Amino acid sequence: MLRLNFRRREVLIDKMPDVANLAAGSMFLGQFLTERPFSAVLAAAGSRDGWVAGRLLSCSVGKEDR
Repeated sequence: MLRLNFRRREVLIDKMPDVANLAAGSMFLGQFLTERPFSAVLAAAGSRDGWVAGRLLSCSVGKEDR
């Protein structure tokens, strides 16, 4: 298990939503880099899943403070 002091956990909680947004954006824009045709369903699902995963990780780390 990863053990973080209070300050590092605070920074991680603060930055995880940014990482989630980056993951969602890269999954959406990555659709344009493939040779396959653009799939709106795949782009939306990937973006949503990346964003939700980042937010859930941020919440689970933040819950340890309580």
